[in-house]
Amino acid sequence: MTRWWQFYQRDSKKKRQSSITKDDVALLAEHMDIFTPRFSHTLSFYEGITYVLAWSVFVIGFKLDDFATWQECLASFSLEALTMGLTLWPCTFFIRLQQEHLQHVSIFRVCLRIIITTVSIGIVVSAVILFSANLLGVVDLDVKSIIGNTISHALDVLTLTAVILMFSIRRYKELRLLKALFDKQLATQNDHIKTRLAPHFFFNTINTLASLVETDSDQASELIKNVSHLFRSSFSDPKESSLEEEIELCEHYLAIEHYRLQDKLVVMWDLPDEDLIYDMSITSLTLQNVLEQTVLHVVEMTTKTVYINVHVKWQNHIVTIVVSAEMPINTLISPNTIKENLSFDVQQSRLREHFGPSATITTDTVKNQVISTIVYPLHDAFD
Repeated sequence: MTRWWQFYQRDSKKKRQSSITKDDVALLAEHMDIFTPRFSHTLSFYEGITYVLAWSVFVIGFKLDDFATWQECLASFSLEALTMGLTLWPCTFFIRLQQEHLQHVSIFRVCLRIIITTVSIGIVVSAVILFSANLLGVVDLDVKSIIGNTISHALDVLTLTAVILMFSIRRYKELRLLKALFDKQLATQNDHIKTRLAPHFFFNTINTLASLVETDSDQASELIKNVSHLFRSSFSDPKESSLEEEIELCEHYLAIEHYRLQDKLVVMWDLPDEDLIYDMSITSLTLQNVLEQTVLHVVEMTTKTVYINVHVKWQNHIVTIVVSAEMPINTLISPNTIKENLSFDVQQSRLREHFGPSATITTDTVKNQVISTIVYPLHDAFD
């Protein structure tokens, strides 16, 4: 009992620590990296009762000719349902206890072990219930009849277990296929973002570095550190990062651009408390790409100073990040033209893959401001 409780606590702790932002299909598929049917997660308590009762009706239907009265039929049905229920539910906990030991076992061996377990438990449960019912006078069976009924129940358990395993294998393969498609799509989008990050930014950075090497070696050294950190982060595998890491990535990017743009770029941050930011997450490179496009299509299009304000808010389980670029008053650039050039379709698609269809990235113009807004749901891990 202690072992089961320790496993349950460890399993529950893993659930609480798992991502609360990923798409349900992807999260479920991650838990299906090995084939271990988890009936207690697949079926609710009431659904399990319904299946047991339906199966009992199915089995008794083939034995109607053997009953002389409806009382015998009802008693046999009750014993069948009770025996099947007491057979299958302990099996669900056994499977959970054995899950960690089945990580490197083939599907065939997992199915074989489950069948042996359920049939063995079925034989024991059936024998105990039939002997108990016989002693209580519910049924009148001799030892030979009890053995025959026990074998018959074992065959019933074998059949039902095979049906459930067939369903589980099909579901497992479907989830693995969905997971593969999900990962492939995100990988494609990540590659798309990385290629969009590289061309213009890479050449501008090289030109800036070449200039600093001749004029200021200390600043050149700092620039190389920022570039190294930025590219290491942007080409890493994680598709989701903490907001704290994303902001740090943005600061490295802005530090690199500052060497080239100097006083033309002024960025001001309005962030929540550090404890709150620590619990927040976002798809990687999303905020960085919004800032990059703002710099590319706004700051670089004018010779005057552009003020960019980044405001982050997490309220009522909704994260709102507003990036507003204040255009110079006497400029010939049209905010509407800038709005047309800003495109966040890929970032929005990735955001929705993780946070659901309500996640959006929009761009608006208000007087002399170009405002890009990132909105997505994010629930606290303890909600």
